[in-house]
Amino acid sequence: MESSKQRISRDKLAKYKGTAQISIAHLDFPHPCRQVDRKVIKQLKRDFEAIIDDPTLQAGLEKLATSVDAFKAASKDDPPKLHLARDTLVDQNLLERGDANAGETLASSYYCRKGSKWESRQRTSSPASSALKIAFGQPRRSLQHLDKHQSTGISSTNPQKRLLDAPFEDFASSLLPLYPGPQVTIRIGSASHEYTLPKALLCKQSPYFAAAFEGNFKEGDDQSITLEEIDGVVSTRSFQMLSQWLCLGRVVFDELTPEESITAAIEFARLADMCSVTGMESLMSGHIKKVIISSAPPPPPKGLTETRDLDTNTHCLISQHIISVESLPAGHPVRGLLAAAVIEGYFCSDDFKFSKEAELPNFSIDLLKIIKATLKTLTNNQGGIAFKDPFSGEMLGLERVPDIYF
Repeated sequence: MESSKQRISRDKLAKYKGTAQISIAHLDFPHPCRQVDRKVIKQLKRDFEAIIDDPTLQAGLEKLATSVDAFKAASKDDPPKLHLARDTLVDQNLLERGDANAGETLASSYYCRKGSKWESRQRTSSPASSALKIAFGQPRRSLQHLDKHQSTGISSTNPQKRLLDAPFEDFASSLLPLYPGPQVTIRIGSASHEYTLPKALLCKQSPYFAAAFEGNFKEGDDQSITLEEIDGVVSTRSFQMLSQWLCLGRVVFDELTPEESITAAIEFARLADMCSVTGMESLMSGHIKKVIISSAPPPPPKGLTETRDLDTNTHCLISQHIISVESLPAGHPVRGLLAAAVIEGYFCSDDFKFSKEAELPNFSIDLLKIIKATLKTLTNNQGGIAFKDPFSGEMLGLERVPDIYF
């Protein structure tokens, strides 16, 4: 006859059977309800499994590109389990229902069949589940909103704050200590700016740090490295942004002026390029474009003879921005974006804002490429000649052809 101790042990085993599992040692997985970079996914020690809620089984399977038959065939255990690829959406079924607790399911509950229905039951709290809840917080209501969300700092008085969106100081004190395993020390400029990061994660995503810490160098013996500050590339700010990108797959911008925000984005892009870290190029380009558009001067009211400000796309760009992106590799989205922003002034003025910078070798090459594409959009109608602005996508009038001097 089964003893009470055996029954408790059996019940406990059944309770955890089929539960979604994620290695707490690898919280670099940005969020359980969003797609992530495959390079980040590779850091997970194991695949994870989750139970799909019966009422939304069909919708969940469609999201996972898995047939119902395949699910049933794999559901011999009780409760049934469905193996999810590591880049799929966990608890997508709850997310589609708009359940505000969808993300917490991974950390705080599991699914269990009761008769012909499924139930979500609370799991006994543990340090691992608590860490997951702290790290992931409340999920967004939709993936679209998640992707478009602009990261900002969050009040430290909120116990449920999302560390994914928190400033670096909160991220470093609350989330980084959860990473076990070997750690490495990185100093920026002086010893007063020192950071401790997980070695495996750093070396996996950056060939630069992999060579330093895993090669036959002094840094490999000391497991520490000092990065000298380089104007426009290496700074405490850019390295903090790089750290959050490597660990969370996202970047948090402080409250800055438009000009300084663009400077920070370019600086981070250059540091990432120096460390051979990829995946954030289009994100930085999109951030810069958003800053320019959101802070642009208002267009002239309709009916007035006042023309559009030729500095609309370049009002918060400075010479140093153009010079700095010169060092980015050819084809980098940030380089292309700044060249596109200059085209309107280049087409419509003999003495546009960045006429001197247009002589820089890499910037001039980018300009020529975009000019070639823009010339193909020229149209001639009753209103005169117009071209499609490569930055905004608007059709803009070309009042006259600028004079050409040699």
